[in-house]
Amino acid sequence: MRISILMVALFALSLAACNSKPKQAEENSVDVTGLLAVIDQNIDQEIYIVGTVNHVCSHSGRRCFLIDSTGEYSIRVEAGGEIEKISKELIGNTIKVKGFVKEERVTLAQIEDMEVEALEKHPEDTEANGENAYRF
Repeated sequence: MRISILMVALFALSLAACNSKPKQAEENSVDVTGLLAVIDQNIDQEIYIVGTVNHVCSHSGRRCFLIDSTGEYSIRVEAGGEIEKISKELIGNTIKVKGFVKEERVTLAQIEDMEVEALEKHPEDTEANGENAYRF
C-alpha cells in the first residue's frame, strides 16, 4: 500500500466568532494553503485560519479537518476552550478558527502503521487496486 500524507501541523483551536473581526485577527488570518508558507514562523503562536470543514470526528466531535479550496491539503483542528463539540452541520462550510499552531512530526513508518491500523478497523475502505481510500 502506498499513501501520500503531508502531516504538517496539529492545531489546538477554538472556533472564532464569525462577526468578531478585530484588526489584529485579520492581519494574522491565513487560509489552509497560506499557512504552509508561514508554518515555521508560527509554531506555538496564535493564528486565525480559514478553511472548509471536510470531516468532523463522529466519536468525540472534538476534531475536524479543514481543507483548502483545491481539497489537496488538510489540517486537523481540535476543539478547545469552551467548545465541547464541533457540529457536523459545519461540513461543507467555510469557517475561521483561532488557536495555536502545534507541530507533530511523524515518520514514514508511523504513517504506514496508522494506515494498517485504520484498514484493519475499516477493511471496506480499501479500493480494489489496494490503495487506501481515505480522503479527508
